[in-house]
Amino acid sequence: MKNSQSLPTNRLSQDLSITPNTPKVFRLSSDRLDPVGSDSDQSSPNIDDEISSRDYSESEDVPLEDPFLLDDLDDISEEDMEDIDDVRIKFVDYLSQMINKIQSIFNCDRVDGMVKRPGIFLICLLNIYIIDDYQLIDGEIVEANDQQNDELLANHHTRRWAFTEIRDVFKRRYLLRPVALEIFSTDGRNFLVVFEQKDTLEVYRNLSNKVSKNNRALEDISGNQLGTLLPVAEETRFGVMRFWKKDTLTQKWVQGQISNFQYLMHINMLAGRSYNDLTQYPVFPWVLADYESSELHLDDPNVYRDLSKPMGALSPARAADFQHRYETWIPRENEGVPKWHYGSHYSSAGIVLYYLIRQEPFTQNFLNHLQSGRFDVADRLFHSIKETWMSSSGATLNMSDVKELIPEFYYLPEFLMNKNRFDLGKKQTGEILDGVVLPPWAKNDPLEFIRLHRLALESDYVSSHLHEWIDLIFGYKQQGNAAEEALNVFYFLTYEGSVDIDAIDDPIEKDSVIAQINNFGQTPKQLFKKPHPQRQITSPVCPSILDILILEDKKDQQSERLEKLYIIYN
Repeated sequence: MKNSQSLPTNRLSQDLSITPNTPKVFRLSSDRLDPVGSDSDQSSPNIDDEISSRDYSESEDVPLEDPFLLDDLDDISEEDMEDIDDVRIKFVDYLSQMINKIQSIFNCDRVDGMVKRPGIFLICLLNIYIIDDYQLIDGEIVEANDQQNDELLANHHTRRWAFTEIRDVFKRRYLLRPVALEIFSTDGRNFLVVFEQKDTLEVYRNLSNKVSKNNRALEDISGNQLGTLLPVAEETRFGVMRFWKKDTLTQKWVQGQISNFQYLMHINMLAGRSYNDLTQYPVFPWVLADYESSELHLDDPNVYRDLSKPMGALSPARAADFQHRYETWIPRENEGVPKWHYGSHYSSAGIVLYYLIRQEPFTQNFLNHLQSGRFDVADRLFHSIKETWMSSSGATLNMSDVKELIPEFYYLPEFLMNKNRFDLGKKQTGEILDGVVLPPWAKNDPLEFIRLHRLALESDYVSSHLHEWIDLIFGYKQQGNAAEEALNVFYFLTYEGSVDIDAIDDPIEKDSVIAQINNFGQTPKQLFKKPHPQRQITSPVCPSILDILILEDKKDQQSERLEKLYIIYN
């Protein structure tokens, strides 16, 4: 095991004696998981009797040395791998021994990028487990089928957290429904887990109670104790607004105690954006409009983008076309679809993969889920910062491109490089695609681009206007009359509550709606119903990234490069 485990349990002395042809189906009873068609009732002692004879208390920590609760089946010895069926039987035999320590078991799906992996979610006395590729159906645990090719899934990866290791549990949306939880652990791991709608609240209440009891000393991102910020009442639907009543995080930003980057990351998280779900990836703003000058003068207001307008409104000519579309759209003549300015979105799985195409594992996500195993034509791939800005901001009058940025533009130079030497093809001009073409002021250095771009994000100008962009994406201009006036209305299926997927009976219509939500973007949860306060102190009070970024060039090139690396990764 990669992590030490301490679940109070025991192991049976004998293995189940089952032929390889035994069906991999297991019945859940009050005290065991029995393989259907086995002789386990005769060969296994009663679990309660066995554990009571060992006299384990709930608080006692017993080292768990089980070869079948592993992160990957590859870790099992060659001897055990000789009969994979027997390995699985032993694994479920282990579950049968700990069944009286399992408090609850739920079906779930673990979201990883654009992949949803079925499994079971176990809540025990001291730990929780996610075991891939099993499902609980009518009281029986069976191996899950791949819904695409109807084949058995056999990679039963197991993940475990002790409750003392869980730092945060946040309610999340999936396909615009409140059916997911994101679990953050103290070692940096985090997972997005989707449940059946009837189970989500029960799992959340169970976990939040246990986490708040075990981790009262921990503080979350706002500086408040974790236990005070986890609402369990049913009426606090997904709990975000209760968090914001504390007002601590916004106050810290307004007073200059945290950076613009930190604040944007925090509100993205609170609005349901997640690195685990490409359809709801964190969204960051374009902050610059100058990608042509040889030098970047951050004290010149003209080099910045107008943060009070959405991307679709930056070009007057294109804005007029979007407004005309909105005014001439007649819902009753279009199957009741409400008026909208934009049919595409500023954030979607396709946009994320467009930016991160050179970076694994995003390359494989792009190839396998968007392009049928091959790269798109070179002219449509991410090639140039300037060209991407011109398309997104409306200089080319492209009516389908209003994309914003992702956080990596402010801290990760590697995504701009083609370190994996992918063959991205050749443009019609004959230009071969390699690394991303940078603005002249970046001096063809991805590190320099990130350094200056991050400086721009933390500049006085952006600090004074960032609240206007927050109003558009997370605030009161996101929906309603204010959104209409701000030219900020997107297609209705991008908003939470616009459709109830579970109520759609027609499978073709349901698949169409799911495809629309998955591929064309989702608007973040609305966090603010009133105008967001402006930042009063534009420079952080405490030492921060700015104290390092503005170092004068007094050292040699190697030392300067090391300083940049320190800035980016800290």
